[in-house]
Amino acid sequence: MEKYITIPTSDEFEINGILNWKDKSEKLIILVHGLTGYMTEAHYYAAKEYFTERGYTVFRFNFYDGWEKNRDLRTSSIETHSQDLESILTYFQDEYKEVNVVSHSLWWPSVIGVKEVPQNTKKLIFWDPAFDPGVLKFSQQWEIKLFNWWDGRDIQVSKEMIEQRGQNHMENLKEFQFNSDNMYIIYAWANTKVDFKSMTDSLGIGSCIIKWANHGFTQEWKYEELFEKTLEFIEK
Repeated sequence: MEKYITIPTSDEFEINGILNWKDKSEKLIILVHGLTGYMTEAHYYAAKEYFTERGYTVFRFNFYDGWEKNRDLRTSSIETHSQDLESILTYFQDEYKEVNVVSHSLWWPSVIGVKEVPQNTKKLIFWDPAFDPGVLKFSQQWEIKLFNWWDGRDIQVSKEMIEQRGQNHMENLKEFQFNSDNMYIIYAWANTKVDFKSMTDSLGIGSCIIKWANHGFTQEWKYEELFEKTLEFIEK
C-alpha cells in the first residue's frame, strides 16, 4: 500500500512524503536522505521494499523539492532541517507505538539537532555518516555558496548551511539528549580512512563496518547486508 502525505512545518512550509506498508503496523521507520538526495533514490526504494515485507511501515520524504511550499537548499540550513524532522516526528507521535529514524551521510547533524525527541522514537541509525565536513569544497558566488560534489556537480546552498556544516557536530553528538544505547552507526568500508569509529565507540554508540561497501552502499549485494544490520539493531 502507498499513501502520499503532506506535513506542515512550524513556519508554513510543507514536507512531501510517501508512506508504504504491507500490513497494518504500529512500527514506523523514517528514512532521512543525504545532502542533495531524494526519497526516490535506489537505496531508499530498496529499503522500503525490505522493511515493509518485514512488518514495518516506511516513510520517505524530501527535505527540499523546489516547489512553491517546499524548502530550497539556497534558503535553508541544518537548523531548519532539524526543525522539519522534529515536525515529522511530532506528526507521527500519536499514530505509531514505535518510530525508528534512519539517516544517511551528511544529514546526521540534522538528526541530532532535533531539540525535542518524542517518547515513541525508539532507535536512531546512521548509515555511513559523513563526520568530516572537509569532504565538501566550497566557493563563494553572489549571495549563495557553491560546493563541488563528488560527481562534479556544483550545488547551490545557503551561507547558513555552509557555516553550520563547518561546526564541530561531534561535540553536539556528545551532548545530544538521546540514549546512546539506542543509537547505531553502520560505516561503509570506503569511509574508514579517518577513524571516526573509535570516537563514536568511546561515546558508547555501537557500530559496525560493511566491508567493501562504498558510501552509498550502491553495490546491489550490499543492500541486504545494510538492511539486515539495521533491522537487527531496531529489533534488539
